[in-house]
Amino acid sequence: MLHGAYSWPNDPEVFGGDAPVYRIIFGPGGTGPAPITPAQPGILTCSDLPANYHYSDNRTNCGIPVNNQGAVFGAGVVQNQGPQQWQSNGHDWPCNLDERGAGDNGVVCRWNPPPAGNCSPPVTDDKYVTNSACGRVDSGTSLVSGSITPNSGDPLFVEVAIPKVLKKVSLPASVSGCVPAQGVGAWSLVASQAVHTNEGIVAWYKGTANTSLACNITVTMANKNPAELKVYDVPKFNGTVEAMSSDSGDFNGGPPFPSVTAGIATTAYSNDLQLGALLMVDQQPTPITYWTNWLTNGKNQLSCLDNNTNCPKDDGTDYLPGNGPFSGNSDVGHKAVAPGTHYFHRDAFNIGQFSWGGLAIYLELNP
Repeated sequence: MLHGAYSWPNDPEVFGGDAPVYRIIFGPGGTGPAPITPAQPGILTCSDLPANYHYSDNRTNCGIPVNNQGAVFGAGVVQNQGPQQWQSNGHDWPCNLDERGAGDNGVVCRWNPPPAGNCSPPVTDDKYVTNSACGRVDSGTSLVSGSITPNSGDPLFVEVAIPKVLKKVSLPASVSGCVPAQGVGAWSLVASQAVHTNEGIVAWYKGTANTSLACNITVTMANKNPAELKVYDVPKFNGTVEAMSSDSGDFNGGPPFPSVTAGIATTAYSNDLQLGALLMVDQQPTPITYWTNWLTNGKNQLSCLDNNTNCPKDDGTDYLPGNGPFSGNSDVGHKAVAPGTHYFHRDAFNIGQFSWGGLAIYLELNP
């Protein structure tokens, strides 16, 4: 039997299951032959749904969640109502399924094509983050990024998150690749935030690229655990990290949506780049921890600034697989900010208990 599933054959339901993969077999009977839809790898892109799902209208209706709140999955809905049966009305799709959203009222689909590898690289632009890469490992001591091609002399930043799943956690033993092995420009730790000393860690490193060729960054961990990393190429960084903030805590029940936060920072420089990372570490068998809603830069509130259109760019949620009672869930993002008071947090769901940590750094940028 699947963990957390009911056993009667005519009504398979799953509530809070912890199996990483479910196999569902449909066996029509009693009504003659029935066509079976061929299986396909992965989750389809929303734009590939048939015309009666009215993708374009629903994409427009979901513009704020998709463009500004980091929505990854929608659910294509058609309704058997009115003169045109089995049609979408153009504004009836759920826009932003959370990590455990069932999507049982439609066809779960991705708003954008999936990343090529097993992780999501940071969102790039032509002004602040010009190149990026990511890496994720289910278990081991070697965490390697995908390929990145910086310009020689570009400042590079690496975020690393490691939850205690197999063994106790400490700072990585080393970071290497793309920058000088030692001396000026070599990798150095900017800041770190531990979760209960050894249950998890979030860290930011910086270095200066010494190549214009494709290269990879390797993080060597002290112990075997799942982990993820994000790499940012920030050519406008002027060499000063103006501010940083961090926080950590535990959730043991209480408010409907506990807030996982990187604390509060105040900046005075004319233009900074906020780089923030959050990590949850589960401490019980099931259900797993998971994010809900989206990254926000408001103080303990769901909405982002400027009418929900000024959220940090979500650079990829990575669920880090578990072992026994332990698992992890991370999220990373960035945002150009003006002088003032800044926040970086995301709501989590309140099933069970977990520990968490968050860390944000603020880089001064040249005009």
